[in-house]
Amino acid sequence: MSSKAETRRAVAAEHGPTRTQAGARWRPLSRMAVGLLALGVAGPAAAQSQSKETIDYVKHATVLVFTAHSKQTAGDTKLGSGSGYLVNGTGLCITNNHVTDPGHGKSEREKFELKNTLGRLVWTVVVDSGTEDEIEYNAHLLYANEKADQAVLQVYDEDGEFLEWDYYLGLVPGRQLKVGQKIWCYGFPGGDSRKADKDRHAEVAITSGHIFDLPRRPDGDIKMIFTDVLANPGNSGGPMVDKEGNVVGTLTLGSQSEGRKDTTMLVPADLTRAVINEVFRRGKMPAGIDLEPLYTFMAGSDGHIAVPGFPRLANSDCIFLDGGERICGEPAAESLVLDTPLGKLTLPGAQLAYLLPSTLDEDYGIILMDGGQRVPFLLEGSEVRFKTAGGATFTASLEEVDAVAFRKGRELLDPPTGRMVLLGGSQYHLLLAEVSGNIKLTSDIGVELSMPLQNIASIEWVDEETHAVRCRDGSQLSGTFSEDPVDAVLAINEAPLKISLAQVRDVTVELIDTAERDKLRALAELYLDATPELREIARILDTGEVDRAREKLERFKKPDYFRQQGRLRQDQIRLLDGFCLWRKGNWKEAERQFRKLKGSKDDGLKWYAVAVLAVYDRFSDGKYKDKPLHEPKTFRKAGMIVAQDHVRRAIEVLGEREAPAPENRLLFMRLRRKFEDSTQELMVASRLDHPQADDAMVQVWTFEKNVLAAEMRRLTEEIGEKQEELQGLSGRARDYRGRQIEADIKSLERNREATGDWLQAAMMRLRGIGFIINDPDREIIPQA
Repeated sequence: MSSKAETRRAVAAEHGPTRTQAGARWRPLSRMAVGLLALGVAGPAAAQSQSKETIDYVKHATVLVFTAHSKQTAGDTKLGSGSGYLVNGTGLCITNNHVTDPGHGKSEREKFELKNTLGRLVWTVVVDSGTEDEIEYNAHLLYANEKADQAVLQVYDEDGEFLEWDYYLGLVPGRQLKVGQKIWCYGFPGGDSRKADKDRHAEVAITSGHIFDLPRRPDGDIKMIFTDVLANPGNSGGPMVDKEGNVVGTLTLGSQSEGRKDTTMLVPADLTRAVINEVFRRGKMPAGIDLEPLYTFMAGSDGHIAVPGFPRLANSDCIFLDGGERICGEPAAESLVLDTPLGKLTLPGAQLAYLLPSTLDEDYGIILMDGGQRVPFLLEGSEVRFKTAGGATFTASLEEVDAVAFRKGRELLDPPTGRMVLLGGSQYHLLLAEVSGNIKLTSDIGVELSMPLQNIASIEWVDEETHAVRCRDGSQLSGTFSEDPVDAVLAINEAPLKISLAQVRDVTVELIDTAERDKLRALAELYLDATPELREIARILDTGEVDRAREKLERFKKPDYFRQQGRLRQDQIRLLDGFCLWRKGNWKEAERQFRKLKGSKDDGLKWYAVAVLAVYDRFSDGKYKDKPLHEPKTFRKAGMIVAQDHVRRAIEVLGEREAPAPENRLLFMRLRRKFEDSTQELMVASRLDHPQADDAMVQVWTFEKNVLAAEMRRLTEEIGEKQEELQGLSGRARDYRGRQIEADIKSLERNREATGDWLQAAMMRLRGIGFIINDPDREIIPQA
């Protein structure tokens, strides 16, 4: 290791190994701003400023990125620079696609010509840029996505090994973001033009601002983040972080839109999570990297976890041994009892995904559960009784195996909903429901305190007997937790647990209240332009209080009142009434309301109704697996079956992408009708929450845009040919044939004008969907 690298390690050791709530290394909470602002905690900790320590930390994690083309005779020639940031301890780096790809935003033909002109691209990442310790490293491009404007680089050190770096950033979930929230932009505006020393690159620059808009797609995900931060070329790809130094989004571009002088857009951190997940899904993530901060990114769209190198089978569990050997079978017991910092936990094997060694502490392993849940366990003394496929039973010590991979479930995993407590931290991500009982703490001055777990905001491990505790009311104290447990239920599978904090490591406690993820429960989003009374009823229904909502809705249903309302207001009342009838099991009455909404001018109300009707048309007896469809979880599962069929039918049009463009208007109009049918299918699938519906929508709309553009070119060429023919006519031929040609030209111009309007609308739709993963070669419907 170089002397500079040794110096950096010493500095990192002095400040303590670091890890944020969202996934960076262990960091003593007394030395960092605990995530109290994100947790909604009032008091001095929520001041709108970053500590010097957080600023220094984020600077170390922010890198300068160069893209160059390499020629054997001329050496490397830089094409441009941008910013980036590290997300794990072995050099995984996030930046923009437009930083790494000179062909970003260009046509396929231009990209092809650029590739031939530039030759091989190379990437360089500079850490500690502009300081005495700056070093340039080579990086490989693992994955890039133009529509998401995200790229993932793997950085290598001087010896060609993964770059070991003690500073990297976690990602903030979109649910924690708020309009008006203050944020900080780190990066390199102007690139090397700002460098003060010719022998060094530019230093990290910091600007601050606020989030002023969080527009969402139909599926409810944030499609982009608008900020008032002043950013410049060179900032692209850099992190925009919250007060605690966690990434809110990746800076992508500036804009003069929204009537504001300075508008900078961010790729949401949730999409960056999905991009990292895509690297895992495509098998591009290198073996041996630091997985610890990336565990929550491994869950696929079905909620199931997949760790590179340890595949999960459909019909058996596997123990992986050193050297690549594995034994398949199943645990001899239905549940495993493991010793964790939260006490001995009994966990049902059916919900477990992996048991893995920890990369942070050799004494601990990590329990991974589907849905992204995780908690450490003590390796010493931990074992699993295992029965092989041949029937033999043996006991395996978890200290001596590389991993245990539990079989993958077949059904989509329902995300937990309701009021929950999230225990988060470097190694924790545990959603608890029905937490009851009090935590007991004896303070350093001998006072015995008793409080619900929900009153605590964060806990810091001081030593074997002492914890530092921050409470939601602003109190800060230290002391010793009692061994007495509190009762809880693991939200992901409703398994009962007893939780003790006597040996807990650094952890944050977040209170979460989530509704059913099913978009057919998200009524409030459809009532943004309704009266306050109707908005309130929609919010009540989103919480599941149907009887209370029906009572408030009665006066709106009275004939005299209803007739006086405009068409939009009548449709809004119909949907609320239909929803109430439906959820109470009165489908026949509800169906009449929903069918009237198929003609609504409001797309949100219309597609809501069409989606519900599509499920009932498929399951005409009103049941799915003998359970009534008016139950939300049953409807969600049945809806996914219907949505899957809709996506399959919709993407059939993509099979014509390789065919030549339509050669006449008749063939073009036939193809356009297919686009309209596909869009309707995908709107239903999106409303039914199919995880790939919006991705398929982008592919279909992109194909449609290309066909419309081709038709515009064909019409323009045909008009030109007709005009040339007209100019070549003379005498009596011009009188007769000329009039026919002039009529043809007018007809072609009308077609071109209509096609131009359709093209403009298609481009607006594509822009409106925001940043999204879009791979033309991606398998949209997963293999059964």
